[in-house]
Amino acid sequence: RDKDTAEIAIRAALTGHLVIATLHTGSCRGVFERLLVMCADAFAVVSTLTLILNQRLLRRLCPDCRGAGCPNCLGTGYKGRIPVVEWAAFDEAGRARLQKQGAAAIQPSPSLEASARLLVDSGLTNRAEYERAFGAA
Repeated sequence: RDKDTAEIAIRAALTGHLVIATLHTGSCRGVFERLLVMCADAFAVVSTLTLILNQRLLRRLCPDCRGAGCPNCLGTGYKGRIPVVEWAAFDEAGRARLQKQGAAAIQPSPSLEASARLLVDSGLTNRAEYERAFGAA
């Protein structure tokens, strides 16, 4: 979460260590942009990225009432949370695109919103929860 820690993590990754870290950003692009702010060596940042995951949690529809509200969900219609995930994986070609295009080269597949729509379509959550998390579509 700070410049010194980010630089240590990047250096460790450059020497072949697997580094798994968390950053509080809103998107896969935000992770890359934040790393560039914290680490002056952009080439090192690009060279070490393998995978960026971005997640949010959405409320899961109650399996007993399917959102209507019941004693098991305390009348809320929701019980528990379900992760929504987007990711961007980088091979040599992907890192070359990052080097040339910067954050614009990061195209998560699927996007966070697309993943959330799949959860709505599958009935695990509902449109109201999607709109709460992402705004009206």
